[in-house]
Amino acid sequence: MKKPNLLVLLFSVVFSVTLVAQPKTSDLQGSAGTCYAQCYIQDEYEITEERIMVKDVQVLTEVSPPEYTTIKRKVLIRKATVKKVPTPPVYETVSEQVLITPERKELRVIPAVYETYTEQIEIKPASKKIILKTNGVGKGANISAVGTMLPYVIAPASFSIDRVPLKYDEKEETTLVRPATSKWIYKENAKSCLSMDPKDCMQMTLVEVPAEYQTVLVKTPTSCPDGYLPSSVGSGLDAPKDCIRITPIPATYGTASPAPSFVEEVIPAEFITVEKQRLVSPATVEEVIVPAEYKTVTKQILKKEAGFEEIKVPAEFQTIDIKTRKGLALLEGFEWSEYGIIQTVAASTDPINIESPEIYSNWATAGCPTGFKYDEESYACKRNLVVPAEYRTVTKRTIKNKGGFSEWREVLCPGKISNAIEQVQKALLKKGFDPGPIDNILGPKTRAALIQFQEDNNLPHGNLDLKTMAALGIQ
Repeated sequence: MKKPNLLVLLFSVVFSVTLVAQPKTSDLQGSAGTCYAQCYIQDEYEITEERIMVKDVQVLTEVSPPEYTTIKRKVLIRKATVKKVPTPPVYETVSEQVLITPERKELRVIPAVYETYTEQIEIKPASKKIILKTNGVGKGANISAVGTMLPYVIAPASFSIDRVPLKYDEKEETTLVRPATSKWIYKENAKSCLSMDPKDCMQMTLVEVPAEYQTVLVKTPTSCPDGYLPSSVGSGLDAPKDCIRITPIPATYGTASPAPSFVEEVIPAEFITVEKQRLVSPATVEEVIVPAEYKTVTKQILKKEAGFEEIKVPAEFQTIDIKTRKGLALLEGFEWSEYGIIQTVAASTDPINIESPEIYSNWATAGCPTGFKYDEESYACKRNLVVPAEYRTVTKRTIKNKGGFSEWREVLCPGKISNAIEQVQKALLKKGFDPGPIDNILGPKTRAALIQFQEDNNLPHGNLDLKTMAALGIQ
């Protein structure tokens, strides 16, 4: 009995992340109740052995830190020198008064003095007028109408509207909204999908769409009662209209006689208050003496010019710790002095760079282990070691034929699966694949056995297609 292998789990993962493109319905054929879906074809691999180099020949550099020692030396920090120090100039500060403006005479104008006062001026004298008043009713009462009975309106003419609702005849009518058609539906099919997630398997199904009808209420208006007319104005576009009857109401009048009277009314005078100015003292001119103006200024007078002064600066020495490689020896003719390393045969006190390899007899090996040489760039002791190459034999698994999703194939529709699962389970069991209990349910064990059967027989898998059914011997 064969059992599902790890490819089943691999297929479930691949199948769940792959996006399936929806086909064009023009590429599908069949009558109503036909379903199509895409199936997955597994990759084909071949196994080969190959001897590969794991490590190439290497030249390794072994590094070891040099051994150092500390020596004390009296060294020159600064040579004796003579330096010129600038001396600043010397100045003396003096003060003196400077005339800015001399004494002078000026003519100053003393302006005239005015005072402000107010005064009332009559702009219109007082007067009288006689006003005629009557007790006439309404507009138009005047002196010529005294003693005459005049009509006036008590209530203006108007009209009343009597309104009754317009009656309608109602009946129901059935109309065709959409004729019957057929269409392809792209949807999930959890029954025929071999993946544990039904959303991984989508299929196209041709279904019949029935015609649609709608029942509407049709209202037909009837005639208005005698003496009424249909109104063209309603409370809305679809609101029922009313039947109306208009009755005119005449105006109401009355009469009255006006009585005259006379009243004398006094109109007071009108005044305005204005401001005026008058001269208190006239403008005058006087001569004034303006005193001279002085300013105290401070000046600096040069007493000694700037110059230079020579000062002797003695040499400076200091005992310092010098870290150097252990065993480093100077060549003959060189020695340490208070000025640093000097060449004795040259009779010069100019110091030589202590890091110069030319002045040492063992510069390349001092402080390094046996077999190592000192590297000036890294300041370390180094030696080279040759490591041979390493090989091993590996097994390679390469793709012989690339799989993937196949073209759209005809599969069992959901309505036909319920009667076919039991046949599939029996056929799988007969061919040596364990589908679990024969319960007519496409459970996880039946799905795994079906996928294993498809893989072993090089069949596309992912759906219960008609080619798989034929391979199982099911019509």
